[in-house]
Amino acid sequence: MHSETTSIRSLFLNGPAGRLEALLNAGSPTATHAAVVCHPHPLYGGTLHNKVVFHTMKALNHFGFPVLRFNFRGAGLSEGEHAHGSGEVELVCRRRAPTLESPR
Repeated sequence: MHSETTSIRSLFLNGPAGRLEALLNAGSPTATHAAVVCHPHPLYGGTLHNKVVFHTMKALNHFGFPVLRFNFRGAGLSEGEHAHGSGEVELVCRRRAPTLESPR
């Protein structure tokens, strides 16, 4: 594993209902893929620290892929309130590859 892939950056993303807490695990500078890993239902305790989300991130990052995890509205330090699915789908669609570029 490259040292670049072990870097974790804590950040806030601008969302339609406020700031969203996020973690970006840097990938290899030559990565051909990137991932957004979403957590389980936030009204039932799902967060970006969920063990399935964490292990999914570790597996993808092991292959050198940058991985973005974030808390949906109202989870963790994210602002806003859960939007019963519609707002969450829109939010995931907004998190695309340019957001996942490794910090330089």
